[in-house]
Amino acid sequence: YEVGRQVLNVPSFKVRVDSQKHIKYSFTCPFGGDRPGRVKRKNQKAAEKKISVFAYENRLCV
Repeated sequence: YEVGRQVLNVPSFKVRVDSQKHIKYSFTCPFGGDRPGRVKRKNQKAAEKKISVFAYENRLCV
């Protein structure tokens, strides 16, 4: 997180209401728009694996 020119590493940092518009997110943060968070990536990987196993099993039955 970055508020104005001050870089923060604590997500629970209190910011005054008038300073909220100055908050910037890091590119590595899920809120920064770079990539999904850890849990979402884990769930996506599990879903892809489940789909591929299902497709493989259906191909063997034909």
